[in-house]
Amino acid sequence: MDPDAKVQIATMGTKLEYSTDDGTTWVRVYGLASTPEFGGQPNMIDSTTLDNTEYETSVLGLQSAPEISYEINVMALNASHTDREGKTVEPNLKLVKALADSKSINKWKLTKASGITFTYDAVTRIGYNSDEQASIEKFTIYHDMKSKITVALPG
Repeated sequence: MDPDAKVQIATMGTKLEYSTDDGTTWVRVYGLASTPEFGGQPNMIDSTTLDNTEYETSVLGLQSAPEISYEINVMALNASHTDREGKTVEPNLKLVKALADSKSINKWKLTKASGITFTYDAVTRIGYNSDEQASIEKFTIYHDMKSKITVALPG
């Protein structure tokens, strides 16, 4: 099989987790509907001089501060349920609202389908999304960053 023909679906197996004990145990937030961009393109600084007569020139500048947010599908609000692995799962909105209400700094980890992980510390805030016809109810997690983002590659 042609290795270039292998298609990796970006969302398959992606999971968002948080830890209240500095990374010893992780709690998964189910219903992840979107993930943020990590990194992004740095700002470009104009470096064109009067000697340049044909093209403008520029150099890489500072990278923008990360704006981290996740859109989450609201899951059943009143009862916990069991996931595919047999673990008891609390309703995601209740879990995240408790973190937002506490205003505590927690460790967060996003694991992509490729196995790349992004880990950072943040204070959580939530927003309740507007409703759309023929769409499920969602909320958004916003993170006020309190550390740098650590990127770990698989294997």
